[in-house]
Amino acid sequence: MMRGILVCFFTIIILVGCADMRAVQHTKHEDYLVMKVVSGAGQVGLVGIASGRAVNEAEQNSALTQLRAKHPEWHWASIAQKEISVGMTDAEVLLSWGQPHRVNRASYGNQWVYCRGLRNCIPAQYVYFDNMGTVTAWN
Repeated sequence: MMRGILVCFFTIIILVGCADMRAVQHTKHEDYLVMKVVSGAGQVGLVGIASGRAVNEAEQNSALTQLRAKHPEWHWASIAQKEISVGMTDAEVLLSWGQPHRVNRASYGNQWVYCRGLRNCIPAQYVYFDNMGTVTAWN
């Protein structure tokens, strides 16, 4: 009985340790700040749905200022130009291009689909992420 408990305990430690080895690129609070910026002033957006109100421009600017202070290494010039590049985080892509139309998940990472056309998502642009949430390619 005791052996089974120890095996279970060490299994949990190993699993938690493996999960912690994965680079955490941003916290839940940072995700919230990104969503505030992406929601847009005056629009309800995802943050507005959660809080029951629209995000105002002051909140949006405050969130952006906090993110800039926390992550000076992010590609802020590219984000301002609505551009993306290999090596960006998923949060940076959200800030640059906004919410994707669709997310396709795979064992090697995710593919975000952005619809640029008016009908049937043609043409579409695709952003590919590894399992760490970093852009590996896009077209």
